[in-house]
Amino acid sequence: MRLGYLIFFVLSLVACIICYSVGFRAGTRQSPNEQELRGRLTIAVYTYRSVEQTNWAKVKSNLGMHVLGMTRTYEERFGTNLGTNSFAGTLREAQQISQRVQTNLVSVGSIVDSINSSRRTNPAP
Repeated sequence: MRLGYLIFFVLSLVACIICYSVGFRAGTRQSPNEQELRGRLTIAVYTYRSVEQTNWAKVKSNLGMHVLGMTRTYEERFGTNLGTNSFAGTLREAQQISQRVQTNLVSVGSIVDSINSSRRTNPAP
């Protein structure tokens, strides 16, 4: 009976070690991705700020789209937890920029509605 408990204990310990090592490896693989995305997002936010001051509309628009895409990718991969680290302020600002850019975007539904309404008023010959 004791041998059965000992075998069960050893197998459980081995399973725990395997699960821990698999989880640790997954975390170490994801961490560089997060750091890279944080770096790209930080650069984009600082560039957006400097362009905003010079008032270059086209560059500002393009950078805004980049910030929007990177912010959504970061939120999708790592969540919206801001935390208290130095990146929290950058992420918060990126979210605010993304909100501004997103309000200026035209939805696909409105484009389709516009096409449909123009077809109704101007039928094809």
